Amino acid sequence: MMYPFMTLNDDTEITHSEMYPDGTVKVYIETPVDGGFHDATCWLPMYRWEVNGYSWLEMQYLKHLVRRNEALFMKYSQDGGITCAARPKCHKVMDNQRRQSHCSQQQFKDSRKGTAEAD
Repeated sequence: MMYPFMTLNDDTEITHSEMYPDGTVKVYIETPVDGGFHDATCWLPMYRWEVNGYSWLEMQYLKHLVRRNEALFMKYSQDGGITCAARPKCHKVMDNQRRQSHCSQQQFKDSRKGTAEAD
């Protein structure tokens, strides 16, 4: 899942993923241009970049921006994005959804056990 993070005044959109099991976070940057988009992906915390269309100067700015906000990307990737992190109630909803998902999975496993024992 990708979460919105920031929109710059040139309509550049910056989004980030939730934290992957290996501790990495994908930061995706996209700028509309005539006939398409320029885009870049940065994998944190390794700072591995994939760049399409941006100039060297534009990338210096974007790299600086990502470095300055790394802690926020890492935090919000675990909190459901910046909009969810800003609302404590959102955490309760996410916890309830996780709990419901876990309960549903457990009920499914229990029902499968009953079927297996009946066979």
